[in-house]
Amino acid sequence: MNKMREEIAAAAVGPIQATADGGQQEYCFSREFAGFSGHFPDYPVFPAVLQMLVAQQLAEQLAGERLDGLVVERAKFMRQLGPGEALTVKIRLARQPGPLQVHADLAVPAGTVSRFTLIFKDGTDR
Repeated sequence: MNKMREEIAAAAVGPIQATADGGQQEYCFSREFAGFSGHFPDYPVFPAVLQMLVAQQLAEQLAGERLDGLVVERAKFMRQLGPGEALTVKIRLARQPGPLQVHADLAVPAGTVSRFTLIFKDGTDR
């Protein structure tokens, strides 16, 4: 999984744009990106599980710590993402008592790719 994390980080375009409650990052995944391997051989599609990992990595960078996942809620995958598309990942961190919630919205210029909420263990559970 560390190799995949490295490839995701290498696909980032420009700096993270931090906001008061989250931030956003641009990505562009080439045809050679390992995540396209085998999914599908003649029609590469960026897997949903990697969309969640991209959002998790961005959340980790903004939170300044490694996050351990618990639950995925309200996941909607609305559009396929292929090689070379400009992807914008926007997240909002909901810090409240209990687990950290990360609300993610992934989009390309043509529209929304996916939306979901990731819920992570809070610091007392680690």
